[in-house]
Amino acid sequence: MKINLKEKKVRLAIAGIVVATVIVINVLYSKVNTAQNDYSSIESVQYNIKNNILDSKTELLSLQNNMMKLNEDKAKTIKIDAIIADLELNNYKDESKLNANLAQLDLLNEEIDKMIDIYNNDENMKKNMNISNEIMNIEGLDNLVHGIMEEHNEIYTKSFNKGIKKFPVNIVANKKGWVEINKFSSIDE
Repeated sequence: MKINLKEKKVRLAIAGIVVATVIVINVLYSKVNTAQNDYSSIESVQYNIKNNILDSKTELLSLQNNMMKLNEDKAKTIKIDAIIADLELNNYKDESKLNANLAQLDLLNEEIDKMIDIYNNDENMKKNMNISNEIMNIEGLDNLVHGIMEEHNEIYTKSFNKGIKKFPVNIVANKKGWVEINKFSSIDE
């Protein structure tokens, strides 16, 4: 059977197939592009948290040191210095390491929360002006980091994890080594 391209019905059918193909390609591209944007947002959020914390490194280490001087028994459980050193040493930039980076940031957030709790439950520390001023600054950082972590958990992680399970994104995700991104567990939801 020979197809007559001069027939109006044949031309309309071909045009319909072309239009449908373009629409399908656009929809598939849009899904992959959304996942890529979510992934970039997750990287950006983690980078933002890391930089905010490292920008406050001096204050965090000073607070840890001052708390140790005042109450070594309580403050010796704080491991801010070790976690900051690990964050500075390791570059968790590649796809397979985003969850490792998230785990380090989560640990650091837990340590900051622990410092604030120790301060809030120790009257001697509350009387120390240096520690009180440092805690005030650290609480501002803690609030900022919590807000960013909540945004990460609620917006980017849900969308990305849901997206990489669906066709065609799952094909791209497998090729790029994308895995589900964990949520920050150190914040109350």
